Amino acid sequence: MRLGLDPVLQDAIRLGTTVLATAGDDLSSERMQAGRVYVNYPASSPYVLGCGGTRIALDGARGSIVNETVWNDDGVHSTGGGISEEYQVPAFQAAARIPGSLNDGRRGRGVPDVAAAAAPTNGYRIFLNGVDFVASGTSAVAPLWGAFIALINARRGQSLGFVNDRLYQLPNLLRPIVTGDNKDTTGLGYNAAPRLERLHRGLGSPDGGAIVTALTTIA
Repeated sequence: MRLGLDPVLQDAIRLGTTVLATAGDDLSSERMQAGRVYVNYPASSPYVLGCGGTRIALDGARGSIVNETVWNDDGVHSTGGGISEEYQVPAFQAAARIPGSLNDGRRGRGVPDVAAAAAPTNGYRIFLNGVDFVASGTSAVAPLWGAFIALINARRGQSLGFVNDRLYQLPNLLRPIVTGDNKDTTGLGYNAAPRLERLHRGLGSPDGGAIVTALTTIA
């Protein structure tokens, strides 16, 4: 099945353009209040790199990450993520032990593919129109991953294009996030799980230097 932007997204792949999208900031239910779980489109498209969110804790010197979990602010705001009911499991996720949807048990495209810090307490400092402020959410994660890919493209001298296949073949470039959930206050949502059982945080959080080095040299 193809939805909405999919023909455009397929054209982007043919042109060597990487497309990223956020998994959303409104839990597994996307605030639909229907007792069901949902995933955001176009992050759920198999032609897109879907980006989810985590919360990080730093050491006393604030120099290194000591813990990282799924971003969930008490079931009020959290990373989106789950199982698509519109798309089958794509080839790049074929080796993943993707569970069935909480709605009907069927397996489908897992969302997201990757993650990074998205909690408000881990916000990104932004300078815009002369003003310093802090932004957060998965809408900050997608540009972060976009920056990685832009840097890699510049170093390679050519575009990575559709990057999902490469990332799923190199999972050790990412830190698996194995604790937390994206459940709402009723308990509806998904728990974190070991690597390759990837929901709401994907393959994991980036080791930026390792990713840039590995994908710069890859064919």
